[in-house]
Order: sequence, then C-alpha cells, then structure tokens
Amino acid sequence: MSDDKTTPRLAATIVVVREVAPATFAGLEVLLLRRADKGDHNSGAWVFPGGLLDATDRACHAFCDGLDDVRASALLGVPEGGLDHFVAAIRESFEEAGVLFADGPDAQPVKLHDDAGHRLAAQRVPLGRGEVALADLCREFGLRLKVDHLFYIGHWVTPVGRAKRFDTRFFLAVLPPGQESRHDEVETVEQVWLRPAEALSPENSRRLMTPTRAMIEQVGRFGGVEALLAWARSPREVPRVLPVLPVPPEDPSSAPKEAPR
Repeated sequence: MSDDKTTPRLAATIVVVREVAPATFAGLEVLLLRRADKGDHNSGAWVFPGGLLDATDRACHAFCDGLDDVRASALLGVPEGGLDHFVAAIRESFEEAGVLFADGPDAQPVKLHDDAGHRLAAQRVPLGRGEVALADLCREFGLRLKVDHLFYIGHWVTPVGRAKRFDTRFFLAVLPPGQESRHDEVETVEQVWLRPAEALSPENSRRLMTPTRAMIEQVGRFGGVEALLAWARSPREVPRVLPVLPVPPEDPSSAPKEAPR
C-alpha cells in the first residue's frame, strides 16, 4: 500500500448496540466515543470504535469462529483479506471501548471481571501500542473471536481532498452479555450510550461525522435489537459511499469583468 496519505487506508469500525430495559424505554442504544484531540479532522468527534487494519490481524484467522476468509471476502467484495476487517473491528473495539467479541476456553462469552478477565483487560493498552498482538492474546487466554457476531452494514470512503483518507467498513454487533464499555483514555476520552433519536436530535451538541450519522440513522429505523439483527442477517448489497467535498463559492470580485464598450 502507498505511503501517500491521500490514498485511502483500510479501516474497520463497529457499531455496538444494546437493548434497553423496558422500564427505561423500549428500544436500543448505540455506543459513541469521543476522539482525543490530535489536531486532525476527526479530533473531538463522537464516533464508533474503529481504526486501521494491522498487518497482525491476518494471524488471527485461525482463532475466528463462524466465518472464514473466503466467505468474509465475498461479503465485502474483495479478492482476499476480508476476514482481516472483521478481526480489526474486534481488536479496535477491545482497545478503545473495552468490549471484546470472543469466547473463552469454556466456549462462553469472555468475562472481563474475573481474575483472568482482569489480566486480559490489562492488555488493552499494550495491544493499542502494538506491543502485543491479538493473536498472542488468543493463544494465551484461549480466545475464539466471534466474527460471526459481526454484521457488515456500511462502506464509506473519505472524500478526495482530505489530508487523511480512509476506506472504512462498518459492522454491527450487540454488546456481549456481562460486559460493559469503558473508553481507553488514549484514543478516546469520553463515552456515552444514546438512543438513535437522541443522538440525531438537534439538541445533541456532540459532533458527529457524516458516516457516523448515516449509520445511526440506519440503525435507528428499528425499534429493538431483534428487528435490527433480522435485517442485519438478511442478504443485501452494501453500497460504497464516496462523498464529494463541497466546492467553495467563487469570489465575485475575481469573476471576469465585462469588456468596456
């Protein structure tokens, strides 16, 4: 891949949702994280967990359940390496939000609050720094990545003209039972769970990127997790969206003047 930052870099993002108890309100919520200020276009924006694919993601193929690279690549419409996107989404969710879509050695959803879970959760920062690979954690803790719990729902490419561009696949997943989100205080500095209507309300002052808003609108069409998952599991085409940056209006003073008569 080119080192030119104007060439879109492959990325994966995961829309994590949870069902809300009827005593509060009927429906679902989405997890949003506030990006740390790094002086770029995404600084301070409220986004889903996500980031760039890593060369080590492919080493996790042997630890994935329910989906192989052939099927994943067909879903994403790529010749190969489709499973890398699913793995990257799981890795980024764990790094940034402390949510891990994996089963433990007992074939049950991994718990992050017992002794082994605390040791595993302590690897979030080293994982984010590249000091340890997710495949290493899978071996050490007997993890099986539940890539079949992720559903491909969106494909956005950063507009031409941005200093940094990303080719991002969006996945949907339900918060694993017994887990709670917790931002990492490095890449993300704050978190919130919001109903889609609340997130999209004019009263919500949090800055949402255009793809984030579009994914929330898509998820918000469904009244609960069951209906949302029924749609997510259904066969459909996921279009590639490449927005175009608006062209600034021409300065009237620079327009050619009519020739004198």
